[in-house]
Amino acid sequence: MLVVAVITSIPMLHLGHKSLLWLIICINLIGIHVFTPVSISWTLYFLFTMIIVMGYIQYQLDILLRTQYKAELIAAERANTDKLTGLYNRHSFETKCSNLIAQLHPSQYIALAMIDIDYFKKYNDNYGHLEGDRVLIKVAEILNSCEADIVIRFGGEEFILVKILQIDQLNWLHDLPKAFSNSTIPHQYSSFGRITVSTGIAIAKTNEKIVTTKELLTSADEAMYQAKNTGRNRVVSQSVIPPKK
Repeated sequence: MLVVAVITSIPMLHLGHKSLLWLIICINLIGIHVFTPVSISWTLYFLFTMIIVMGYIQYQLDILLRTQYKAELIAAERANTDKLTGLYNRHSFETKCSNLIAQLHPSQYIALAMIDIDYFKKYNDNYGHLEGDRVLIKVAEILNSCEADIVIRFGGEEFILVKILQIDQLNWLHDLPKAFSNSTIPHQYSSFGRITVSTGIAIAKTNEKIVTTKELLTSADEAMYQAKNTGRNRVVSQSVIPPKK
């Protein structure tokens, strides 16, 4: 019975492990009872009673631990998620992007798109921040439909999409302005009369040189500002060539 109590107190064993150990103890005791003159009837009775009690306690403990583990997973996911749009946030960006880069095969490319809502400050100033939040949610929905491997709200009105591409997919996102023209979110303080976005895309192929998240981000940011400076509501892409070591 002391052994049963000790087994129950071992924290790294769940109910299945402990039930197996208790079964082994019971089989050994029954063997002693059957094949030796030693009578342990009362020992078996108290042992079974203790196993039932301890098993119930362990069952409740396992439920509690599983609930706690799920709560910790949910909390960790929320820490990496933007509350307004439900997208991943900036906190989780670098880890997820680095993981994608590590998965690249020699024949594949990786594309990082930085997307900025045009004239968003004017929208907030004139329509109010609640309406601005609704626009951010709508933009997030459109970007979520772009078949990216990662969709991030990077901050404010900026979003990042990352995707591993095959050679026949290098025009990915070039039809994004059309997607926003179809959505027709009114914005009378924009020269386009509706919500539009400017997009900069950095595309890299690793080959023998490994591109970094920072290099992709810097290149996409440059391309996005080029899109802004050449009229907005457009996509500009450029290749990333990692520096020689």
